[in-house]
Amino acid sequence: QKESTTTILSMAQEEFQRHLLHDLEHYIRTYGLEYDHDANLSVRHAAEAEDRLKEAAAYQERIYASVFGPEENSKQQQESKDRENTLKGLNGTVSIITAENEKIPNVPLAPLAKACDAVYVVVSSPHFEQKDALSLKDYRASAVRDFLDVVLEKKKVDDISSDHVVECCQIAHFWQATSVLSKIVDILHASIDTRNCLSICELADRLELHSLFERSLSHVLVSMDAKDHAFWEDLNPHLKNRILNVQSAIRSSIHSRGNRAKVFFSSIQEYLAILQERVNYQQERLQEAKERQAESVDRGESYKYAAEMIAKQEKRTRTLVAFLEEQKQMFEKDRDDRERNVFFFN
Repeated sequence: QKESTTTILSMAQEEFQRHLLHDLEHYIRTYGLEYDHDANLSVRHAAEAEDRLKEAAAYQERIYASVFGPEENSKQQQESKDRENTLKGLNGTVSIITAENEKIPNVPLAPLAKACDAVYVVVSSPHFEQKDALSLKDYRASAVRDFLDVVLEKKKVDDISSDHVVECCQIAHFWQATSVLSKIVDILHASIDTRNCLSICELADRLELHSLFERSLSHVLVSMDAKDHAFWEDLNPHLKNRILNVQSAIRSSIHSRGNRAKVFFSSIQEYLAILQERVNYQQERLQEAKERQAESVDRGESYKYAAEMIAKQEKRTRTLVAFLEEQKQMFEKDRDDRERNVFFFN
């Protein structure tokens, strides 16, 4: 019996020691991370984990299908597979014709088609033969080589020659090299100054690069009179008209005078809507002031002061209404739905 009691005490002491804080790491490693007393239990846990992953994947597919539709999802997957298979089969090279009919031979076809969506569409056509040359006749050979070096990962976009940045931007846009185009636009964003802002504005308008158009036009409006720029006469009449309209709106905008906050609008139509809202607000305030004045029983100095303020507010409201009509007439001839760029000014 004494031996039995000693054994029990010894076991209790061991159990106590096992739960001591200083022995926690050993306990976790022994009974947590490394302990596997039941092999069947581990197999069951692994199977349960796999089932949970499958269930999560199925749930994700159901959500995607509910948003985009099962047919679209399946179509996109098939298109992606078809593109991968097509690119795997493009093992040859192609020639590119540049300005003055200069030829750049032996351009690897697969990486070019992978980077440029327009090239992929051409070379994936059953009528295309590798002996056919791709045309970039509007661009200098030196600029085309710079662009190809970026596409073929021989150089980074930041290493493009400053003389070729604009041409490479046009080539990337023409051949729909989205990744390259995005990086070149970032470079143009950072390079906008008074000397080149109008030419970049024209480029962005022509290529429909909205963020670049917004940034360059903003620089034009806040730093100079557009007509004074040497590049002004080279702009197309439509762009000239857009710039002059926005400039006129900024300079004559009564509702922004005295307001130190930024005023912004995404189109002439939105500008007029903002102005109309401001007119409505002033008219409502005027009407409320008149009603309070009519209900007042005091006819002393405060009444006279309020009457003077109401008269001034009424005059200002009439001016705003007249200004709004003037602006509507000014922009009546220029309602271009393509004006989606955000113009802002201080």
